Amino acid sequence: MNKKNNKIGNFEKDLKKLQSILDDIESDKLTLEDSIQKYKEGMELSKKCQDALDEAKQVIKVLKMSNKNYPVLDQVDLPSDLRDLDVKQLENLASDIREYILDTISKTGGHLAAGLGTVELSIALHYIFNTPKDKIIWDVGHQCYPHKILTGRKNKLNSIRKYKGISGFLKINESEYDVFGAGHSSTSISAALGMSIARDIKGQEYNIISVIGDGGMTAGMSFEAMCHAGYIKKNMLVVLNDNEMSISPNVGALNKYLTRLLSAIKEKGNKFLDEKNPIKKIAKAIKDNTQNILTPGHLFEEIGFSYYGPIDGHDI
Repeated sequence: MNKKNNKIGNFEKDLKKLQSILDDIESDKLTLEDSIQKYKEGMELSKKCQDALDEAKQVIKVLKMSNKNYPVLDQVDLPSDLRDLDVKQLENLASDIREYILDTISKTGGHLAAGLGTVELSIALHYIFNTPKDKIIWDVGHQCYPHKILTGRKNKLNSIRKYKGISGFLKINESEYDVFGAGHSSTSISAALGMSIARDIKGQEYNIISVIGDGGMTAGMSFEAMCHAGYIKKNMLVVLNDNEMSISPNVGALNKYLTRLLSAIKEKGNKFLDEKNPIKKIAKAIKDNTQNILTPGHLFEEIGFSYYGPIDGHDI
């Protein structure tokens, strides 16, 4: 309370001083040199007062948001809190995070779709891996909002992409959980590989995970890195988040291949899985096995990766 009163008192003093400077300048009693000096002092005080007002506005926004109840999310500030939860609570946590993102970003602006698509994935990664010792590298960063919420920046989400607010992307000097910053796609696998090499040279032990979308995977840089990693056999994990969602529509032969292949599997599978079909269980098993054979896992296996999937990314 004392700090709060001090801030209010200092703000009032600065305002009075600013008014005094303004009165002096408008009195026409100052020399040109003194007027310039007063003007400089006034500009500095104006900025100081404006910063104080901006800070107060952010506090008011947080207070307004805090009035809404997010039962499980309210228990989590850091991944260590997340790991204290029971697995059964994680679905409710995902619902809280999704609702919190919608409530906040609908007012502030930002990337909604990509973040909403990685809620369960973010929870699972931070729940299983020992972050920040284990490193998660998010490709681009517009899918990182759930990650930011879970890593100590929940109450700052309403400041995202604003002056003195948190970044809309991963930022190394913002959090120890942001281990790589990039404003361009398709760099996460290369970064993960470089960190894996450095880790092994130093004789250290921790996990490194790259999370890349299907849009980012269409770039040559991603495949360069995968070919390199598969050749030198470094211990790293690549999560391909195939959500058919980018900032703009995905293009290229690989994207068309993924889309056409998975669409065909779904269409044929659905025909076999009609409720009236007596061989539904057999057909489902055939469909699941066929999907595992035909999906791009074979391509990744040939490059040198062990492939697991596809997996429902919304099923914690």
